[in-house]
Amino acid sequence: MTTVLLAVIAAQTIPSSASVLYPCFPETPDDTPVRVVTHSATAKLDKKSSSVSTLTVFKNISAKPVTLNLHLPVRGRFVNWAQTEGLRFSASLGRARLSLKAGEIKRSTPTAEQKANGIWAGSFEKIYSVAISFKPGETKSVTSSYSAPIGRAGLDGVQRMVVYDTAGADNWNGPISQFNYAIQYKPSLVLQVYAALPEGNWQIGPSGAFWKKYDFSPAEKPLLIFTYYPGGFDEIGGSGGG
Repeated sequence: MTTVLLAVIAAQTIPSSASVLYPCFPETPDDTPVRVVTHSATAKLDKKSSSVSTLTVFKNISAKPVTLNLHLPVRGRFVNWAQTEGLRFSASLGRARLSLKAGEIKRSTPTAEQKANGIWAGSFEKIYSVAISFKPGETKSVTSSYSAPIGRAGLDGVQRMVVYDTAGADNWNGPISQFNYAIQYKPSLVLQVYAALPEGNWQIGPSGAFWKKYDFSPAEKPLLIFTYYPGGFDEIGGSGGG
């Protein structure tokens, strides 16, 4: 699969025009002997929303039992109220649904101009957490499911944007053996890809995009950013969250 990107964003950052909420690579606040063997994240795009499902395989590489404090963050930039109200998040250990503790929302106050444009939080963070116990050498798999109104960017919010934050990959015992990131969409939904960052290593086609790394450690700018022009007609005044 190949494509020619029609524009290049010089810095791998979320532009000031964007309003986006996004899930993140699993994190832990502790030094831990637990290693992430593989992590896969698959984003599915709809006209008004995006969903991300993940599968993470953890292994306790020590000869002792370990209790892992697992954090599953959701973060955002220039987030509007509709995006936070539409946020849904859950996780499972194997086939068992996990009882996640939802942390308080941490946000920065937007400027007066941003408030006038419907922005509720300049920066946004909500962390879901759970404790998971491992026997010596034990491997366990955790899945998660995220959905929220899709991000918007560009002049008058014409572009659509999905983001995945990989910074948490640095929290584990060694690099991630394999990290897969996929974006799935109907050909009619994505009229034109604007940018896929970081540059390189992407495979992009009419129904999806794919990015893979072995022995992965996050770069200085850890965000995976996919921005596109949507196909079809949009609602008038559609620069909000939905």
